[in-house]
Amino acid sequence: MYYIFFAKPVFYIFSKLYFLSELSKLTAMQIQGTLKAIVFRNAQNGYTVLKIALENSKESVTLTGIFPELTGGEKIIAQGEWVNHPRFGKQFAVTSH
Repeated sequence: MYYIFFAKPVFYIFSKLYFLSELSKLTAMQIQGTLKAIVFRNAQNGYTVLKIALENSKESVTLTGIFPELTGGEKIIAQGEWVNHPRFGKQFAVTSH
């Protein structure tokens, strides 16, 4: 698991510097932020697509996975990996939160 420390517009992961574009090359990592919007939610199985604002950054990312019902402004800490969806682009596929 990787821990991310934010410093605009780069990220420090275990003392190594990464630009946001390089984060997609890493897997099994943790991100945290504040819920901005729920894009899609399947009420039957909990599968959710949501946008979060990363902590200490103006960047936002799309998270996908099984979530309980969430409300705007909630803090989210999630573990997972970056994937590139053929239609919707770069997303963070959550394995646990």
